[in-house]
Amino acid sequence: MDDQGAEWWDAWWRRRLARDTTDCGPLSPSWFHLHWGNLFNLSQRDDLLVHVMAEYGLRSVLCAGNGVSQEPRALARAGFDVTAMDISAVAMAFAENYEPKPKLLGQFVSPSFFQPGGRLQFVVGNLLDSSVCPGPFDVVIERRTVERFAAPDLERGLSALAERLSPVGIFLSMCFDDNFPAALGWSQHESGYFHASESWFRRHGWTLWEDVPRSPLVGQAALLVRAGSLKRRPDNLLAGSPGNGL
Repeated sequence: MDDQGAEWWDAWWRRRLARDTTDCGPLSPSWFHLHWGNLFNLSQRDDLLVHVMAEYGLRSVLCAGNGVSQEPRALARAGFDVTAMDISAVAMAFAENYEPKPKLLGQFVSPSFFQPGGRLQFVVGNLLDSSVCPGPFDVVIERRTVERFAAPDLERGLSALAERLSPVGIFLSMCFDDNFPAALGWSQHESGYFHASESWFRRHGWTLWEDVPRSPLVGQAALLVRAGSLKRRPDNLLAGSPGNGL
């Protein structure tokens, strides 16, 4: 996927949008949400993220590899300064001109968080090019974008996004990997789902938050969101999983 250029992605989005224009909502629910039901589900809603941003006075957000998602619009409705970036001009034009119903935005951020003062812009550009939307941003969000890169560009992509993050900020990275073999070399997690970028964050000494903040924000923290297919879930973890009693 990372080897494809802007023209390839423009053609891909034209085909996709010709078939279906419903990709504007939240992505699949995380494993934690499915099995530890009362944990906040960051792959489905940004309520917890908005709460943490307000707590620490974070204002600016970059949604990288955004596609046609309306997450940036919902965050802007919550009063933040939001930039949506994608390599595809077709995706960015659709996202910018789309007129979502309030119910759709409410799937990202609870309307109780909506307030005036937010700003929103859509930028066409390659996230590997750090000169595009250089920031710094208080929050960088990438959902299922960097995970699709081959190993060399995966590290380049993470580094390029990290360069855009403020010294005190949150890097939210969502990965959909299911139970890929440990032989691939990725870090495993007790859920059975690894996160394609976790090893990079660990090697570079990041503070890691697993779906929810685990410590005060005193520098840069990586908020890792793991998503996976319900059909391929690790069944041995369901019996007696923490979700039944948390």
